Amino acid sequence: MAASRAIAASACALYYAHCYHLNRKPADAGSHQSDDGSAYRAMSVYIHLTAALWVLAIGGLQLAATKGTPRHRFVGWSWMAAMIVAAISSFWLTNPGNGFLGYGPIHLLSIWVMICVVVSVGAVRRGNIRRHRGFAVGAYLGTVGAAIGALAMPGRLLHSYFFA
Repeated sequence: MAASRAIAASACALYYAHCYHLNRKPADAGSHQSDDGSAYRAMSVYIHLTAALWVLAIGGLQLAATKGTPRHRFVGWSWMAAMIVAAISSFWLTNPGNGFLGYGPIHLLSIWVMICVVVSVGAVRRGNIRRHRGFAVGAYLGTVGAAIGALAMPGRLLHSYFFA
């Protein structure tokens, strides 16, 4: 229950941040109808950022928390699901300036994250905690790197939110 509230709060915060960035009132932000795909792109961004924020916040807490408890397992499943959502939703976010059909090198990280999640879950189910930890921490650090890259790279949406 707390997890769903946190995800909903994150989505609302992203919505209002997007409205602020567009200099629109929140009620007007999604009301424009256009054929340029902006509403679809905005929803894709909300989904991706909400999942990514959940991954970043909960991942840090998971690393600091006691391992092997029921809470660790529950939060871990929500974290793994958010990792998959963030990875898959990244494929909706393309840029015509990128090399291959609008996909750039960052999308390779999304493929790697999906592999990490599958390997990590499989490892823990087989009792290989060391492998589980390695792939889960690796996926988390990759997400941190992607977030830093999205903030630091001019032309990216997060960069324009914070530095434009």
